[in-house]
Amino acid sequence: MDNVHPETNIPFGVINANDVPNLQEQIFANGDDLAYKAQLEEVKTRLKACATVAEVNAVVDDLHHSDDYRVDDMEFDLDELAGNLLETWECHENYITYEKDGYKYTLSGQYIFVRESPYCATCRPCSPCFPNAGDLGSITDESGGNVAYCFDPEDYRPDDPDRPKFVIDEETTPAIISLPNED
Repeated sequence: MDNVHPETNIPFGVINANDVPNLQEQIFANGDDLAYKAQLEEVKTRLKACATVAEVNAVVDDLHHSDDYRVDDMEFDLDELAGNLLETWECHENYITYEKDGYKYTLSGQYIFVRESPYCATCRPCSPCFPNAGDLGSITDESGGNVAYCFDPEDYRPDDPDRPKFVIDEETTPAIISLPNED
């Protein structure tokens, strides 16, 4: 099932990365950029398929648009050349995974998916864009909404003076985050 943990059946939580800027920064700094890795493997495959210096240099010209990394012979370091050719490469959509201290995140575009966590939150379901996932930008009180994996509550809008005060039920596993009841 899409956006649901395959073992626990708990839905992933999804939030706009701008709402958790410190977490977004951690993911960028420490995560595993799968889009870059895929592009790097594609470049290596193209270079390995070359039989002549002219073919290698055609790949270099196609990817780097300068003479900086043209080769003179077939005795080049594949990893180094492929990495150099991608030094200015930019991905139009991030796809970065990051795991730390029981949390598993994926940054895809501008959204962070919380795939596993010591916390869950009561929240509204996401729009059809992310079926079965929970909208962590719409955390509800404990009686409303679905439950989905959640970020560390300390990461949510850390500098916002109007940041909500969450209620954390640590009697459950994972702990459940919600907003206070307004009764």
